[in-house]
Amino acid sequence: MKVIAFPFAGGTSLAYRGLANQLRDVAAFETFDPPGHGARMDEEPLCELGLIVDDVVRHMAPQLHGRYALFGHSMGAYVAYLLARRAAREGLELPRVLFVSGASAPSHGVRVKRAALPREDLVRELESMGRYPPHLLADEALSRKLFPIVRADLQAIETYRHDPGPPLPIALVVLHGSEDVVTHGEASAWRDETSGPFEHHVFDDGHFFFVEREPEVAACITRALRAHGGP
Repeated sequence: MKVIAFPFAGGTSLAYRGLANQLRDVAAFETFDPPGHGARMDEEPLCELGLIVDDVVRHMAPQLHGRYALFGHSMGAYVAYLLARRAAREGLELPRVLFVSGASAPSHGVRVKRAALPREDLVRELESMGRYPPHLLADEALSRKLFPIVRADLQAIETYRHDPGPPLPIALVVLHGSEDVVTHGEASAWRDETSGPFEHHVFDDGHFFFVEREPEVAACITRALRAHGGP
């Protein structure tokens, strides 16, 4: 079994190092950096989720087969979801499990809009979320590189308009922080996106609970892979 993971807005695959280590005996943990992220920082970031999914398909089509699962946090959750929908629509092999973390259901959209905030307000928003080091946000040179990426990512999720389709015939597992701006109702509405098994797990922390509660999140993923990953 392999797990393919997609980052949050402004994040990179490095954010999943700890989780990958926790799951090393359970699954091969692969990550994907969209344009503008990580090793692809010199590429122009994309402002539409559909374009990001196109990029994933171009680069990762050979990996989307066999026993695999998709994992995404925040923006990455929508990328993973839309990738699974594309696989279903085009008759491709589906993931055994879709993990969506720290994101409201697509039918609810993103309630808090941040992409167009003035720089000072955006800095405060990012600081409050806890995974953007204050020294990085305060550094003019570094922030000049980071902010266009963050704004492009936020624009991608904030402008996405849900086009309802048939529920995915796969297991869907929601992971949600109890103190996140995403409400319990917005997270639980993911239930409508699957006709397969559905799980909703709540962790005592904020938006980046998957880092702060890493062992618990890894244990949850392990149980779901064993329950729904198939032979």
